[in-house]
Amino acid sequence: QFRLSCTSTRGVQGHALGVKTCHPAASTPRRMALDLPLLLDLCKALDAEKGMDSNPIVDRVEAVGDDVEVSVKVDALVHYLRRVHLMCYYRAEEYNDVGDMIRKGAASLVRPKLDGVATEEGKESEWERSLISRTKRRIALALENKGMCEAAGAGGMTAQQAGGSTAKVV
Repeated sequence: QFRLSCTSTRGVQGHALGVKTCHPAASTPRRMALDLPLLLDLCKALDAEKGMDSNPIVDRVEAVGDDVEVSVKVDALVHYLRRVHLMCYYRAEEYNDVGDMIRKGAASLVRPKLDGVATEEGKESEWERSLISRTKRRIALALENKGMCEAAGAGGMTAQQAGGSTAKVV
């Protein structure tokens, strides 16, 4: 069984990492249900852009179905993006290295626990619209880059002709 976990070679003293939380909407069931397919598409697109043919994290998330909570799947994919692609999903930003990610505070950005905090479950916030738009643009760019690489070696096939993403670019 494949298991993803966070590890560190150094002990963490108190709040030395300065853990930050993203927008509260990220923790709502509605947002997580919308994030899961977007995260899957993003992981697949970035993997394809780097020439990675398989991804055990994505495979596992897709295989478990409803046996695992959506929040666990979302957290696993968010962590994967940080570790492998140096990308903070909740900011829709990529970084040059881990140090850059830490300096900009994205390495410790997590979903907040709602614990009775009222959220406007039915309304889409500006933060959500920005996240969706930026993520879909990055998916399209990754597929375009992959398409250009394939076109150079396979006679001009575009990213959309190569299979593309299920995410719709707006």
